[in-house]
Amino acid sequence: MDDLADQFGIGTLRLTTRQTFQLHGVLKKNLKTVMSSIIHSMGSTLGACGDLNRNSGFYYDMSVDGEKIMKFKVAVTVSTDNSVDLLTNDVGVVVVTDADGEPQGFNIYVGGGMGRTHRLETTFPRLAESLGYEPKEDILYAIENS
Repeated sequence: MDDLADQFGIGTLRLTTRQTFQLHGVLKKNLKTVMSSIIHSMGSTLGACGDLNRNSGFYYDMSVDGEKIMKFKVAVTVSTDNSVDLLTNDVGVVVVTDADGEPQGFNIYVGGGMGRTHRLETTFPRLAESLGYEPKEDILYAIENS
């Protein structure tokens, strides 16, 4: 995000209280490149300045030439700090450290989300549930398969 802000924006990157980044000064001619870079890095720009129509496949067609990419909201935090609202994300990860502060593993939470799919009554807001503990060497596998 920092590189995109420098290369295509005005060099500023802002973090918001909604767990998002803001890039300012992106020219229209660079918009597809910036959006595609964010999406290929497992990010999203849905709901931000002008691409608010969440019910259209055009967003991904325009951004990544129709390539299907799965999106998950992932929050990472440490014990005693929930400033990222861990339980409202698809995947929540809590770092577990030893007495010296070195990461040993992670407690994983899955299934959270505060939104619903428009006109799909089977979807609803819910808090994530604990999946369990994973040692640090297995964290990527565990998240990919959650």
